Amino acid sequence: MLLRLTNQITCSKALTIKFTSAPRSHFVHRKAMFGTTSQPAATHPQPDIPPTMRALQFDTYGAPDVLKYVETRTPTLLTPHDVLVKVHAAGVNPIDCKARSGNVSKLVKLQMPVILGGEFSGVVVGKGDLVVDFETGNEVFGMLYNPLSGSGAYAEYVLVNTIKDAIAHKPTNMTHTSAGSVAICLLTAYTGLIALGNLPSAPTTPKCLIIGASGGVGHFAVQIAKASGAHVVGVCSSRNAKLVHDEWGADRTVDYTSSDFADVLRGEQSEFDVVLDCVGGDDQYNRAWPLLKPTGQYVTAVGPMPHIGAEPVRVFDMLSIVGTLAVRKVFGARGYKFIGKVLHHEWRGELREWLAEGKVKSWVPAEQIFELKDGAKGHALSETNRAVGKIVPPVLKPILILTTPQNQCGERGANGEAERASIITG
Repeated sequence: MLLRLTNQITCSKALTIKFTSAPRSHFVHRKAMFGTTSQPAATHPQPDIPPTMRALQFDTYGAPDVLKYVETRTPTLLTPHDVLVKVHAAGVNPIDCKARSGNVSKLVKLQMPVILGGEFSGVVVGKGDLVVDFETGNEVFGMLYNPLSGSGAYAEYVLVNTIKDAIAHKPTNMTHTSAGSVAICLLTAYTGLIALGNLPSAPTTPKCLIIGASGGVGHFAVQIAKASGAHVVGVCSSRNAKLVHDEWGADRTVDYTSSDFADVLRGEQSEFDVVLDCVGGDDQYNRAWPLLKPTGQYVTAVGPMPHIGAEPVRVFDMLSIVGTLAVRKVFGARGYKFIGKVLHHEWRGELREWLAEGKVKSWVPAEQIFELKDGAKGHALSETNRAVGKIVPPVLKPILILTTPQNQCGERGANGEAERASIITG
C-alpha cells in the first residue's frame, strides 16, 4: 500500500539520470528497468543524430530557478525495443515541481543531475531491431513508464521503450503542443472512471460526480464520462463553469465558491454511480460519499491529504495516509479506491481513438507556452495554481507550455484552482 501511494505521489515512480561524462552512465536506471540484452539494440543503419542536445535539468533541489538550460549527451538506444524520439512538446505536471523542490525527497531519491518530463510528443528518429509498430519519421506521443526517471522529455531527444512506456501514433487532428500534454492526466482519469469506477458497467445511464472538474485530471474525466454515456455533474469555480459545461460537456456544474456541493446535491443522495475526487482531503470524502448508491464507487486521485507534495512530505504523513486509505477501503460505507497506478497499456486503444475522433480534447492556452530555455517560468506559473490547462515545450524550437485547467490532480484549496503544465519542444 505504501509503495502504491508513493507511486501515485510521483505520478508513477522515480529514478535518476546523469548526462555527464562521469563514470556512471545516466542511462543506468533505464537498463535496470528494462533489462539488458546480449544483442545490439539496432544492427541496421541509424539516422545521423547529434552527439549532444539541449535540455532543461537541475542538480540541486530548490525554487524554479534551479532549472538550467544546458548542453548534454544525446540518449542512444539501449534495447532492441527502444525508439529515440525528437521531442516537439513535453508536458509539465505538478509532480515535476514537487520533485524539483525536494518536497517528496523523503520518498523519491533522485540522483543529480535530473531531467524531468514524463509526457512527450515528437518524431521517431531512431529505432531498435525489434520495434515493429513504429518507423523512423512517425509522429508519436505518450508517457514514460517512470515520469521521474531522470532522463525525461524536457530535452531535444528522449529515449522511449515501446514495451514498457505508453507510446502511440499521434492523431493527425492533434498538434504536437496538444498531444504533448495529455497522457498523464488522461490515463489517470481513464483509470479512475473506467477501471476502478466501473463506469460503463452501470445498467442504466450512469451518474457521475467529478470534484475538481476543471483540473488536469478533472477536465479529461468529464469528457471520458460523457464519451461513456454518463450524466455528469462537475464541481468547479464559476469562472471555469462555462468551459466545463460548454467545452467539455458536463450536464451540470456546481460552483464551490458560492455553495457547498453536498448541500446543492442533497436531494440526490444515493443516486450517483461514481464520484471521482481530483482534489483530495477528508472534507471531499465526508461530503461526497452519501451521494453514492450502495454499490457506488468513490475513487480518489489524491487521497486524504489534499495537494500532497505542495509542502515537504514526511514519513509520518505517509503512514497516516496509508492508515486512512486502509480503514476506508475495509470499513467504508461505500466502495473506496485509490488510483495508485495508471493503465499504460490502454494508450494505443480506446483513448487514442477518442482523441482522434475529437471526443476527448486537451486544453492548451497560448499564454501558457514557454520556450524550453524558459522552463523555470513555466514551473513558477504552475506553482501559482492559476494556470488553466497544461504546459508543453517544443524541441525544434524548445517551448514550455501550461495546458490543463488546473493541477494534475484537480483544483486547489477547498476545491480551489490549481493547474498543470507541459513542455513543448518542436
